[in-house]
Amino acid sequence: MESREREEFVRSWGNVLMKTWEDEDFKARFQENPAAVLNENGVAIQEGATVELTEPPEGAGPDLDKQIDLYAEGQQSGSYVFYVQESNQLETQEVSESELEGVSAGACCSSILSCCCC
Repeated sequence: MESREREEFVRSWGNVLMKTWEDEDFKARFQENPAAVLNENGVAIQEGATVELTEPPEGAGPDLDKQIDLYAEGQQSGSYVFYVQESNQLETQEVSESELEGVSAGACCSSILSCCCC
């Protein structure tokens, strides 16, 4: 998967996942017809493909690299697997002013923050 495709997938998939945590109606619709909801929200799913929604393996937590690999495999096979956490499992941390300034300036050198372009 090329860098641009990867970025688009990460952004779109992240938006879908966050909506499932915030909107019960969206979550129900997603569980009922995942391929349609994914396509509507920028995650390209081939027509006629199967989409399986499952919890991540125990102890794995959110693993974006694994999800990207599973999506790429689905593009080849027509059988997609998406790890869906029941709630936001990302840890939040305090960010210092210097780290915040680095982010706003476009730097990617924080030990706490990372960016997908590095």
